[in-house]
Amino acid sequence: MKILTGLLLLCSSVTFAYPSLLGASGVVELPTAKTIAPGMYVLGVDGNDIANGAEVPVRVLYGLADNLEIGAAYLHGDATDRIGANAKLNLPTLIPGASTAVGMLYLHATTGSNADLLQPYIAITRTSSTKDKVFPLVQVTVGTNVTQQRPNSSFYLREFGCIEAYAQNGLVVGLEYQGSNSGLAGDEQPLASAVLRYPISQQFAAQLGVTNANGAVGSDQARLFVGISYTGGKNRMKDESKTRYLKLTRNLTAVWSMGDSVIEIPVSKTPYGSVPYDWGAGTPRGNR
Repeated sequence: MKILTGLLLLCSSVTFAYPSLLGASGVVELPTAKTIAPGMYVLGVDGNDIANGAEVPVRVLYGLADNLEIGAAYLHGDATDRIGANAKLNLPTLIPGASTAVGMLYLHATTGSNADLLQPYIAITRTSSTKDKVFPLVQVTVGTNVTQQRPNSSFYLREFGCIEAYAQNGLVVGLEYQGSNSGLAGDEQPLASAVLRYPISQQFAAQLGVTNANGAVGSDQARLFVGISYTGGKNRMKDESKTRYLKLTRNLTAVWSMGDSVIEIPVSKTPYGSVPYDWGAGTPRGNR
């Protein structure tokens, strides 16, 4: 089952590689424990109708090394412009059977009155399928972040959870929820979002969804967003013995390896490229 799961993940590779509206790889606003593979990059552009007027978040992610991604964001809005940076480190062996990551998000308001935001977080993601079939593949994330809105020097704790379901044709349905904290300005309601994401081609994916997020806080009004992403680069992930990984070999064969056991399947049976994410121990690893 795990072998088949790894091979069929090829079918929806580009839908895995979507930066959240705040920058880090994730669902809509909230991060998961996944990190983009080294040498790969993802560019995402969305239109989002937020409380203070329309906003266009432009984000880019890059896999700097195994288990490490970095990113930048430019959020252009009617009321304010924000620039940001983020980084995430995956700790694949910290929790058996799951992928764990720690990360940091920073946003700076260049115009308007919005406060700067600093947010360290931890996320734990587990991927599983049903007993009798691979799809729908389900991925569940739980995590915690502590958020500071400067010039306020205090940090405020919030817990969050996400669930994503992947269909064999690459369609992704995602839901996320984050508790509110009255200490944070504008955090009026728990943050909640839903998204549909679909691969247009091997490089492009599109998404459509709804969220009540206004930056990193939850508002009392739900808003529509729509976007597109482009995935490119050359995967530089290292092969590791005794670790499950998935790669495309030079003879155009997809290979799934678990230690000394290797199973091959012709690439012609998979419509898209390799999985551009490092999933951590016990889960597929992509490699071109």
